[in-house]
Amino acid sequence: MKLIGQAIKNGAKSEAFFLAPFFLLAFLSVFSLSGTLLPFLELTASWQSVLEYAARSKLQFGRDIVFTYGPLGYLGTIYSQGHLVVQRIVFALAWAALTAWSATTIVQKLSGLPKGVFIVWVLFLFSRGGMDVQAYLVLACGYSILAEDVQQRKGLSSIFIISFAVLSLIKFTFFMTAVASVALASLAHVGRKQVTSSLVIPLSFGTAIMISWMATGQHPANFWPWIKGSLEITGGYSEAMTVVPITWVFRLCFLSLSLFIAAVALRITSTRLNMSSAGSLLLITFCTFLSWKHGFVRADDHVLYFIYFLPVSFGVVLAGPVRKPASSMGRLSLTLLYCAATVLCLFAMNIQKKGEVQVSFAEWPGRLLYNTDHVVKSLTGNGAACFAALRNPQKRGPELPIARSLIGGSTVDVINCLQWAALANSLNYHPRPVFQGYSAYTPYLQDLNLAFFQSSDRPSYLLFNMETIDSRYVTMDDAAILPYVFKNYDLVGQEGKFLLLRAKKESPIDVPMKLIHEQTTSFNTKIDLSDWHNVPLLMQVDVKPTFVGRLTTFVYQSPVLSLNIHADDGVLSTRFIPGMAKRGFLINPLIFGNKDVANLYQGTGTRVAGISFSRSDFPLEQLSDEIAIKLYRLE
Repeated sequence: MKLIGQAIKNGAKSEAFFLAPFFLLAFLSVFSLSGTLLPFLELTASWQSVLEYAARSKLQFGRDIVFTYGPLGYLGTIYSQGHLVVQRIVFALAWAALTAWSATTIVQKLSGLPKGVFIVWVLFLFSRGGMDVQAYLVLACGYSILAEDVQQRKGLSSIFIISFAVLSLIKFTFFMTAVASVALASLAHVGRKQVTSSLVIPLSFGTAIMISWMATGQHPANFWPWIKGSLEITGGYSEAMTVVPITWVFRLCFLSLSLFIAAVALRITSTRLNMSSAGSLLLITFCTFLSWKHGFVRADDHVLYFIYFLPVSFGVVLAGPVRKPASSMGRLSLTLLYCAATVLCLFAMNIQKKGEVQVSFAEWPGRLLYNTDHVVKSLTGNGAACFAALRNPQKRGPELPIARSLIGGSTVDVINCLQWAALANSLNYHPRPVFQGYSAYTPYLQDLNLAFFQSSDRPSYLLFNMETIDSRYVTMDDAAILPYVFKNYDLVGQEGKFLLLRAKKESPIDVPMKLIHEQTTSFNTKIDLSDWHNVPLLMQVDVKPTFVGRLTTFVYQSPVLSLNIHADDGVLSTRFIPGMAKRGFLINPLIFGNKDVANLYQGTGTRVAGISFSRSDFPLEQLSDEIAIKLYRLE
């Protein structure tokens, strides 16, 4: 017995000796300071700059800002003007430690080949995914702590409760996952008849999130509007932001996801689960689904986020708590499934981004040294040196001297998505709630922006650039406000990419609309608009999905639709987003850019003779063939 006891002690020491270096390497691999890159005139850099500006200016999320990021969203960005440095450093250190601890906890529960695969993946590949994949691992491990005896682990439980609250205010999908984790942990305690713990967990989380919300300068009354607005953006994302994946990447990832689901099913059937372990499997499956949606709705390089995460979520399944160990055959099957899914992810990664696997391994030593330097500087009080790139004398942004002179201290908004122009020129930036127009893709979101422009709080000036993404028909972005803006703002100049619009001195007026035509049409059928050739037209379109279409959109993505514009110059095919067209968008005259807007102000421009709708080929009928159309004359 003494020999057995000594062997156990020696094994524990050996394990601890191994886990400490892994924790350190994982910490250094995932460490990342937010906001170390200087913004430039581009979409992503612009919205990230706005998040930093909103945090500094105490703009109210849910009222002034409606976005899927919250008041701490700037902690998950890479671009900034170098503000909020202390908060960025403290969070980066704490987040790296928490992520490394979570990964170490999983490693400790794995053995054999899965353990080795998990370690390699976490250090070399998972660490490249950033917070978008690391958060799910932390939330899953946090659940395992909260689902246990929280009275015995008060300190660790408190750390994760606070972490869940902070994550929730960074990004809305993290909030949803945190709520799911807290709910499942509470149910686990209900299953063990621990009523006090089942109540303490959600109450503690609710208290932590509200304290964090108010600590960032947010009013409690705006919390629910932020949730509602975020739900609107999240709900419309699949339809509005679809990018079709590379065929072989989709096939490989779908197969790896199928192996993950098979492993979850095998784990359920081969072990005796309790409420806690069942909740763990349910939560990691939910996290994997969110990662799948993140990757395969907008299936450009977003796909890599799913690929980075799947082998880690698979590891959580293998390490999950159970009351009865799986059989030898079951463990072998899980190992084979895990290794097969990992290999598939490697192939998919290299197809999506050629050489990504090799680059990940080759760059790791350099990244480790770079992160070590930043950690040392952060811990020795020299963290500001990590943001040296922001002090580079390079040009900070587009110089707009004419706009600065004309606008002065007056308020200004930027339409559509290059807000960095206003911030780089130190203008009095005053954004509409859905501050990037391509995200206003439901009637509710469009009405928020319209109400802003109809209020006395509307901006005095606009930096206006008629642009869009994904080859959409451009007037569908911020569709509700465009006729109102053209009616109530004068064109007073042009500089660089932007038209400069100034609000008229008289009180703003609505744009009267008169219904002049309605019909039901179908795909690939031309609608003749020649009878209204010289009339400003707004068109409302209603395309109804089938049950199969709704289901497909929920688990994958929406079909890609096209709006074909028949004009004097021929037929122009553009991307069509049904949700953005329900409330109506300007269809005549033809508008594709700033030149067309200038022509509109001068009463000239290209007229639209007709339109038609088309859809991508898909084996399932996702949409009804009936399309309801209403045409309104803008008076």
